[in-house]
Order: sequence, then C-alpha cells, then structure tokens
Amino acid sequence: MGFWARGELLHLSLTPNPRRRYELMKQKIEDNILILELINKADHIQIEPMENAMQGLIRYKMMLHDNPPTLQHVFNRWESYVYLSLNAYVFPFIRTTADTNDEWFYLGPFRDRFALVDALDTVCKILRLPRCETGDWPCHKLDDGICAGWCRSLNEEDADEEYSLDKLDALLKESFLKPSDGVLEMLIYEKDKYFNDLEFAKADLLSDEIEIQAKYRDWLQFLYVARQLSWEDDRVQVQNGRIIKVKVKDREHNFLPDNTIYRDNERLALNLADVDEARILYDYWMSQHQGKENV
Repeated sequence: MGFWARGELLHLSLTPNPRRRYELMKQKIEDNILILELINKADHIQIEPMENAMQGLIRYKMMLHDNPPTLQHVFNRWESYVYLSLNAYVFPFIRTTADTNDEWFYLGPFRDRFALVDALDTVCKILRLPRCETGDWPCHKLDDGICAGWCRSLNEEDADEEYSLDKLDALLKESFLKPSDGVLEMLIYEKDKYFNDLEFAKADLLSDEIEIQAKYRDWLQFLYVARQLSWEDDRVQVQNGRIIKVKVKDREHNFLPDNTIYRDNERLALNLADVDEARILYDYWMSQHQGKENV
C-alpha cells in the first residue's frame, strides 16, 4: 500500500489488510501528527495485490530501494511490538518491554502484546508462577493460592528453599524458552476431559487458551531459527533472516546484511524493524522444506 502525491512515493506499507492498516494509522493521528501530514499530503493511495507474502516482501524491498519514500518514517507498525523479559532474580520476574536495554533475558518481539499477556497468564496460573500486578509483595495471589510466593525469596530472612530464585530461574526457562508442548498438552487433556463429561462451556473456554499457547510455541520456534536462516535460490539470497540480494529478470538488487551485534541475553531477540521480514522468510522456507528438513 503506497501513499503518493504528484508521482512522488511518500510512504509504503507491506500489509495483508490495507484497510485495517489505514484505519490503524488514522487511530494514531492524535499521538503522531506526522501521520495526519502524510494523509493530507497524499493525493491517492495505490494498492498492489501480490500472490503471496514472499512476493510482496520482494516487491516491497525493491520499491524502497529504487524509490525511497520521503515520509516512510512517520509510521512504523513495529512500534507497538513488545519483548518478553525474564529475570528470576529481579522483581517482578516477568514483564513485557518495548526494548532490550536492561540486563534481563529477552524474547521477541511479539506482534500481539495482548495475545502474549494471555499466554503468560495461562502458564503462570497453571504453574503458579509470579504475575505481579503491583509493586508490593507478597500480594493477595499468595493467599489465594494463585502464586507460590517466589517474591519472598528476595528477602533472605523469608527465603524458602522450596521456592528459591534459582528454582524459579530454571522454571522460567523451562516454561518460556523451550518450544515444548507441556502446557499445551495439559490444556488439551483438560479440554477433552470437560468435553467427555459433557461440560461443553468449560471446554469452549479452554479452546481459546489452547490456540494462544499453540501460537506462542510457534513463535518461539520461529525465534530459535530466524537469525540463522540462510539460503539462495533463483530469486533471492537470504542471510541471517534478511534478504541481501534480489534477482528479477536482468536486474539485481543488493541490500545491506544484518550486522547487529546481539548480547547473550538477546539470544532469542530480533530487531523490531526486522521481525516482519524474518517471519515471512521463515514461513516461506518452512513451506518449501516442511517434511524435508527439521527446523
């Protein structure tokens, strides 16, 4: 979707839903007056449908390369993306953040912060992990049996070996860093149990949680692969989850590789601006190699 004014490309978006993208941009006008400037300056919007996301990505990168938009910076969809941050030794242990500037362990970014929160809430409820809502601890969740009270170990006088921070560290890594299906299988088992007992309303409630957990595990598998994903075919050369060369007919476009230096605590983190491209490349690679190679 391109915003044009008298033959000049102002802004270019790669999106599966142009109408929704346009409505989202209008919702951001109060917070970003530059978007209003873009909409007012454009004399028309051009939508170029593509057969699939991979073709759209190639076309998008070529257009940005050949005709850099003058107002491309005014709206970046990834500004609303969030990282999952984990640190078993610092309160509140689990949080979502817009950047990776601290010394926590980071995963992401995730494009849907609400789905991420729902995924966290489900896992924490099942495993009694901390989901702290206030700065005071311990809170009512300990009395209600919702949380095991890991925060008490922050105070050496109240430390409990059974709920030590070292054990919390291992549990957080097992729960959120490994693309296993333990929680997912537990939810499916409970849903089937409700269904067999004819408690259909309870079974339906678990269906949403199962879908959310499945999406989280899928995204985690993507994060493990994204930064190492490299291949070359007759159209593109991909290096470390980024397109670095496109060949179309007799033309060749070259793009800068990803030279980001990630810290150890950013092992499962991507740059905000790169995640959409990396996901399209991952999905395309999976569609071409599913059943041929293991990711």
